[in-house]
Amino acid sequence: MKKTIFLLIGLSLVFILNNGYCEAQSFGLYGAVALPQGDFGDDSGSDAGLAKTGFGGGMEYCAPLGSPGLEWVLSGSLLLNKLDTDPLEDELGWWLDGGDVDAGSWMNIPLMGGIRYRTMASPTVDFFAVGLAGLNVVKGPTIKYEALFWDDWEYEYVHVEIEQTLDPATSFGMGIGAGIIVNKKLSIAFRYLNLGEPEIKGDIEADVEYEEYFDWDVEFDQPISMLLLTVGVTF
Repeated sequence: MKKTIFLLIGLSLVFILNNGYCEAQSFGLYGAVALPQGDFGDDSGSDAGLAKTGFGGGMEYCAPLGSPGLEWVLSGSLLLNKLDTDPLEDELGWWLDGGDVDAGSWMNIPLMGGIRYRTMASPTVDFFAVGLAGLNVVKGPTIKYEALFWDDWEYEYVHVEIEQTLDPATSFGMGIGAGIIVNKKLSIAFRYLNLGEPEIKGDIEADVEYEEYFDWDVEFDQPISMLLLTVGVTF
């Protein structure tokens, strides 16, 4: 995975340096609202990702391809979607007693390249449409369950803690989008990302009275897709 990321970064730098002479190249920064789509945002079912509406940001480099309106695009984003713990608490409520469920966020880092078409809609507004493909790096949320079990043998409550941690994974992703650029500076756009179905691996560890009780591996495929609403600046 590291070799792939370094290769993408290296190719991007070579491309930027080779096109440095071009006056029409541009660099942009943007913030995003990330709306989970499909299974990624579902709260039930075998592929439910329990992802909530999130946020993120990214950067983008564009350079002309030689045909009017066509540009080569290199894009990188960091997107965070908090895990919805309500369905987990409902499912585990029958044995949770004075405990709770705490979870982190889904983190996605799509690194993509593609083609953008840009045309003037008015003297102050440009319209663009873009298609992208590339690598996504995903890190799943850490989930911690804490509960008190009644021990019928000892006639007392026993503290139980179960924690699931997930390793980073990669998948092939694609994206399409469109938007406007106002006064050559302010960019407002939407983008749909289908980030594939990465195979995610991790570990579940349970402690009873703060001592390790069991430890096992976990593995599952998680479909990931989202709609981004972005606002940014172009330089």
